[in-house]
Amino acid sequence: MALVKDETKIRFLDIAGCSDNVTVGGQPICGGCKNYANINNWDEGCYSAVGYQNTGAQAFNLNAACFDDLTGTGRVVHEVGHTIGLYHEHSHPDRKVIVIPGELKVSRNNYQVLLPATKLTYDVASIMHYGSTAGLCIPKDASIKYCDVSQSPEQDQCVIPTRDACDEKASQVLGQRMKLSPVDMESVVKLYGNVKLTPADEDTLQRASQDALSRKVNGRPNPPPPSPPPTAPSKGFFDFLAELTGWIS
Repeated sequence: MALVKDETKIRFLDIAGCSDNVTVGGQPICGGCKNYANINNWDEGCYSAVGYQNTGAQAFNLNAACFDDLTGTGRVVHEVGHTIGLYHEHSHPDRKVIVIPGELKVSRNNYQVLLPATKLTYDVASIMHYGSTAGLCIPKDASIKYCDVSQSPEQDQCVIPTRDACDEKASQVLGQRMKLSPVDMESVVKLYGNVKLTPADEDTLQRASQDALSRKVNGRPNPPPPSPPPTAPSKGFFDFLAELTGWIS
């Protein structure tokens, strides 16, 4: 979150520090402190609801495995991107990658093209883009019509992609988890604007954060956390639930 804060005008506040007295620009925040990302580790994997949903606590799951990439934070920043409203970059309508059905790491909804979303230029360097090890690649021959995840050769006159169709060298650029790309930051500005908070508002949020930390250190009570989602009997259930709720890895 510090990386996102440093690179954008977005600010984060512990829900324990939110109250009716915390305002920005004279306005209450987080729907009167009712809407927030509930960061937890209920489940294996890394996933988050996408954007502000006005439904109370939003799912944001970070298992220990979410910290095992080269930077230690890249996958976490990817999930924070979902929380603030960024979809997968490989779901861009103008994407240049093909999806290999036999190599999908998560549910198919994570690979589908999204048409209604606000879009900027397709960006292979986005931290929101999956890498070639997750069933994506740039094809050797862009003139071939490859089947998308929702298509079939019989109905759509396309070719089912295989790993042999991939340009492995060109595909190395996909899936970086080092930092927000310039287009990622442009996307954040598109969603939230680029207005810098006043010193007074920055001070208000900082004091609220310090108060939340003090509560935890000194053992003072914080607002009770929401109940966790139901225990899943299998990974498949969470894939199904993700499609219903908008959770995305």
